[in-house]
Amino acid sequence: PIKTSGIKYLTFEDSLQTGYLEEIIYHDNPSLITGWTVIENTLIAKDINNSAKNRPNMSLKHVNSSGQMDGYLICYEGRLDSSNRKEPILYISDLATKQRNSIVGGKLIIELIEQYIEHYFSKGKKIPFYFEAREETSYKIVKNSLIKALNKKGIEADIEELGSFRQGSDKMYRIKITPK
Repeated sequence: PIKTSGIKYLTFEDSLQTGYLEEIIYHDNPSLITGWTVIENTLIAKDINNSAKNRPNMSLKHVNSSGQMDGYLICYEGRLDSSNRKEPILYISDLATKQRNSIVGGKLIIELIEQYIEHYFSKGKKIPFYFEAREETSYKIVKNSLIKALNKKGIEADIEELGSFRQGSDKMYRIKITPK
């Protein structure tokens, strides 16, 4: 069950709204827009994969008091190719909020940690988080909020920057956060 107010699970049924929000949110750097069909396929694939492998839905959305989605976090279990071995990770594919709302972003992160503790950490699965974050927005929110939310739950974590790259006009960072 969801514990954070305004947060609900993000599923393939939210594809259209998610694609619409993405167009609004990334208007300043169109190279970050993946497009509605890619979002739809991502959400469908993660829902099918979660069902087939009996994994929890780790993707979330924020719905405001008017019932409109104003932020989302796409997250699913996957594998990271590192040092010739495939390491299990929770891949944060995208975190986006309307009007760069850090309160909504924070709520999404807080609930992600609640779900992580319930479905992974409490069962001894200390799977790391991996994400590619935009320097000016999600990098600061995800990195700081994720660490703070883990710390509030008594979980320490290591942060590892795995390099950076440019996408359009933005600098992006590859980050791995590993709970201890």
